[in-house]
Amino acid sequence: ANQRAGRAGRTCPGHCYRLYSTAVYKDQMQEFPAEEILSMPIDSVVLQMKDMGIKNVSNFPFPTPPPIESLKSALKLLTYLGAIDSTADQKITELGRSMCILPIAPRYAKMLILSNQGDCLDYMIAIVSALATNDPFLYSGGSSKKKISTEKDEDEIDKTNENEEEEFDEEGLPIVRGTSLKDFDEKEQAKKQAELKEREERRNRRQEAAKKHNIWRSNNSDAITILRAIGAFEYAGRTEKF
Repeated sequence: ANQRAGRAGRTCPGHCYRLYSTAVYKDQMQEFPAEEILSMPIDSVVLQMKDMGIKNVSNFPFPTPPPIESLKSALKLLTYLGAIDSTADQKITELGRSMCILPIAPRYAKMLILSNQGDCLDYMIAIVSALATNDPFLYSGGSSKKKISTEKDEDEIDKTNENEEEEFDEEGLPIVRGTSLKDFDEKEQAKKQAELKEREERRNRRQEAAKKHNIWRSNNSDAITILRAIGAFEYAGRTEKF
């Protein structure tokens, strides 16, 4: 907020108008954002440090030291992946050096390296690309009741009007905001009918999308979910229609 205020008056006299209260500014806003190293996995950072020959990562003088638990977890993960050995020095392995070359998380880097050895690199690139982002084939959680990210905004709209769509007057006309459609003039009535139709169409689209998602979905693994979709795409001949 202070940085934005500095934009006003830079070249000539100006004013800064903040669209929130003083209480929000003082009580809810941090003076400085949290350092990125404190809010992200650091296994990639630790692997790069090992590649640089830094033996004791825990005692490294970071400008902003990450939690010691995060460092221990990163070292443990890299050991499981085979990127560093299990000796006291925890030296980087040849596999770890290869993983350092790829600008992605170590676990994904190992997947690509091993897939290249198994002659299935094309498929693994697609899987890693999907796992590293918010993939459209996957729900944000394990429950099928959770909303699809691509329809999130529409879900919020329908949630607000959820009860309206289930109420009808004595003539069978939908009731909108507690008022029967017969109380509106023809123009308003047509407008409300169009809104109801649009919400119904959105619901149908979400249901259809949920059915398609469930075709690929696996409760055991996100990678298997993506692999199913990729396999079907390959079987269909990699067509745009698919």
